[in-house]
Amino acid sequence: SVVIGYIAIGIVFLLRDQIGLTDQRALSGFALTLAALVPPITTLSDELRIILAARISLEQLRKLGLNIEGAKQEDVDTPPSALQLGSSWEELRLLEVEYRYDDKNDFRVGPVDLTFRPGEISFIVGGNGSGKSTLAKLITALYQPTAGEIWFDGHLIGPAEISDYRNKFATVFADYFLERKLPSIAEDRSEVATQWLERLGLARKVKIEDGHFSTIDLSQGQRRRLALIAAYLEDRPIYLFDEWAADQDPTFKRIFYVELLPELKRRGKCVIAITHDDRYFSYADQILKLENGLLLGEATDRFASRLLGESAPQ
Repeated sequence: SVVIGYIAIGIVFLLRDQIGLTDQRALSGFALTLAALVPPITTLSDELRIILAARISLEQLRKLGLNIEGAKQEDVDTPPSALQLGSSWEELRLLEVEYRYDDKNDFRVGPVDLTFRPGEISFIVGGNGSGKSTLAKLITALYQPTAGEIWFDGHLIGPAEISDYRNKFATVFADYFLERKLPSIAEDRSEVATQWLERLGLARKVKIEDGHFSTIDLSQGQRRRLALIAAYLEDRPIYLFDEWAADQDPTFKRIFYVELLPELKRRGKCVIAITHDDRYFSYADQILKLENGLLLGEATDRFASRLLGESAPQ
């Protein structure tokens, strides 16, 4: 905006004869007035951009079912959650869960019936547009089901439970957010963080300094690996990864599937991963295939090839 303002002043001087500003005093006064208007116009333009971005963000939060305006009132009126934030749990179930984007959009995900348990690895597979990411956001309650129920350890997830329920997940979505500060639960785990920085090829670029990553100014693939470390350090009961390995080198894909996921499983974590990497399907306890928003089946690894349209191994 500042540059445009001064360009306008230059154009006025260049075209002063054509627009009739031949008087030197009038021309100088016009230029000074225009120059004085540039800063407030620039400030107003910047503020309007911020307001527009805030409105877009607020609308996205509303789509996720977050009532920002009524948050304080809900804290007072909503009964306390029955969920405990500890890591001990037995079962997460989705019963006839369905999600429609709006009345004008015929595409929907579900209804689906799913069960997840601690110490299991589940892969969600399917083609582009099959509803995998939508299902992931339903599982994590970032999208509110338009039908069906989510049960966690015998508790129906409603308004009172939803915040605690979401806090049971550590996630890396395709549109993840990365910040320098380590998760608060991981502030005393800098040694573990440093080990994973080394394993994921980031040790030369990123250090742990006073509970923060030294930098997040990295390439896309490096940022995704750093987001994986941040999620790992959160130490939540359930981990969900949305196409994490899609843009990674084969070395880091192998570390993800062969080392990290089995380690989380050994620690009793529930792992849910959206993936296309069929060479690693044998590491999953169940494979869920989506097609046009519908769940085609679930199985152990020995049925995986049949679910993907191939012949089942003998």
